[in-house]
Amino acid sequence: MPARRPPRHPDRVIEYWSTRDGRRLRTPIDLKDLGLTSQDEPHCNVDEHRAPGTVAVHVAGERKLYAVDLRTRRESEDLRLTFREDLLVARSALLGPLPDEICPA
Repeated sequence: MPARRPPRHPDRVIEYWSTRDGRRLRTPIDLKDLGLTSQDEPHCNVDEHRAPGTVAVHVAGERKLYAVDLRTRRESEDLRLTFREDLLVARSALLGPLPDEICPA
């Protein structure tokens, strides 16, 4: 089984590549095509998700954390989270604590 690298996300496109041989493992997914937001040029943060084959997507300025299945290329609505109005950023605990400039002690 080839080594895998977390999905890359230049702006709003998710790409999934093998770190071992540089092969693309999945066809790129343009998040704008999923209709997660009405923003014209959304800035999306993509992170790991607890569900296998799924990534967490947060659209800047919005309160929802979406789960996108890399196999079906669709949002898994049953895994969507909605946060309070004061959300700054959604981030996986797998990546460790937030930097001090985002979450001061």
